[in-house]
Amino acid sequence: MKSFFILFLWIGNTLMISQTNINNNFNSSNNLAYDTTKVLNVYNSPTGNSYTEKSIKGHKYYNEEYKIAEIYVDDRMIHKYAVRYDAYHDQIEVIENDKKFVLSKENKIRVVLKDYEYGLLLNKKGVEEYFILFNKNKETSLVLKARKKIEDAKKPQSGFEKPRPPAFYRDYSYFIKNNSDDLKKVRLKKNSILTVLKDKKEELEKFASSKKLKFKKEADLIKIIDYYNTL
Repeated sequence: MKSFFILFLWIGNTLMISQTNINNNFNSSNNLAYDTTKVLNVYNSPTGNSYTEKSIKGHKYYNEEYKIAEIYVDDRMIHKYAVRYDAYHDQIEVIENDKKFVLSKENKIRVVLKDYEYGLLLNKKGVEEYFILFNKNKETSLVLKARKKIEDAKKPQSGFEKPRPPAFYRDYSYFIKNNSDDLKKVRLKKNSILTVLKDKKEELEKFASSKKLKFKKEADLIKIIDYYNTL
């Protein structure tokens, strides 16, 4: 068991170093001259409650694995980093020179990955938060607000029950964003989606039917909204 744990740590460190090398090689070869101290903050990860993070079951990330992303400031690509989104603290972690930082929110950051991007949008309280945009560079997009919350530990109520540790759980909400960055909350259901996209209701129904796409499936809905943007 000890040998397996050591092997696991070695593999994890190797992957992180490899991703960092990819970042450094790309950024050097493309002469991306930008003072990255303007966008990087010191990493700090308090849980904000009485639990230590190690005691909480599960993880706080949208995707626990680091992925290579292009970082944009004012529509200019400034760097490539290995990133992952902390959905509990609403912050994006990055690896730079084998150290962990978080991206500043003060520079209208966009973090673009292969299949989606993280962008700063206003929530219903008027506060900027990271949202996941699936239809990149399109006027209309499916958007996900991926939150992680903590379910409290539970003590056994009888001798037959086992104690339950605190655990991270998903609290996800979907929206459709227009070109004015207005967010309309939706459920992954046909009627909910078509209420927002009612101006092209018939066309979308025909397209979804012809391609055998389901409005309740995230991947299918992204394709449906891609088609909506062509109409």
